[in-house]
Amino acid sequence: EHALPPGGHTPWFDAGGCPLKWQFPLGVLYDLHHPNETSQPWRITVHFRDFPHSELLGCDEAALRSAFMNSMKEAAFALTGSASRVMSSHSLLEAAWEHMGKGNCAVFCQKVSEIDLRPSMNSNRNARIPVRVLISSPQAGAQWSWKFVTTISRPIDTQALGSAPESATLFDTLHFVAPTIFPDSAEWQHVDCEAAEEQRDSQPTRTDRSEACPKLFHFPPHVRVTVSGVEPPPSSPLIWLHECLKNMDNFLYIVVHVDQATQQTD
Repeated sequence: EHALPPGGHTPWFDAGGCPLKWQFPLGVLYDLHHPNETSQPWRITVHFRDFPHSELLGCDEAALRSAFMNSMKEAAFALTGSASRVMSSHSLLEAAWEHMGKGNCAVFCQKVSEIDLRPSMNSNRNARIPVRVLISSPQAGAQWSWKFVTTISRPIDTQALGSAPESATLFDTLHFVAPTIFPDSAEWQHVDCEAAEEQRDSQPTRTDRSEACPKLFHFPPHVRVTVSGVEPPPSSPLIWLHECLKNMDNFLYIVVHVDQATQQTD
């Protein structure tokens, strides 16, 4: 700060010339910027001038705190049917935020996790999972930018997926929010699954293809799906993914890369 000339110097970051949107977790930004493979270290540049207001939201401590708190409330409402658990934990969250400002990330995570937000599994209400899906679909040969990214933020109701809460899968979710990218699995796995079914000699009544032939059930070759840096299979249970890979705001972030060049040759 002392080395900078007088004037405003709001920091912002870019990777490969593309500004990084601070409202998304760093791991999500990493996944977005690595459509084919991971590479480390990830080289990012910090700027203190020429804040790109047309591409980034204004960033200060109040904006950061507000974005996180609102995201927590949204997730709480989806998971429990009410944001009261977050609103009644105001002092706990304020203490957690104070630790974050001091760089005590471990304490911050521990305090936030004390707010028990788990999917409702009672018989009167289906489980709803807070999910954010970021779909990156750049034109063939074009440089990656945010204009090619579509963000879908919504609670996923297992009833809408036509599944019991514990049976809803990652594929069910993606098929529900983006059916044109993720059509019915039978459309591109029908032959393989039929062959697998002929060899089965148990559980003859099971009809879910993601369970009937899990080794053959996979995403189309032009699509790459990552959750917190890993590529889970389509048959991964949604509730399990949320429990293991949710972000600190209790949202499950799913990054989808669509390779249009490969899609055209399929």
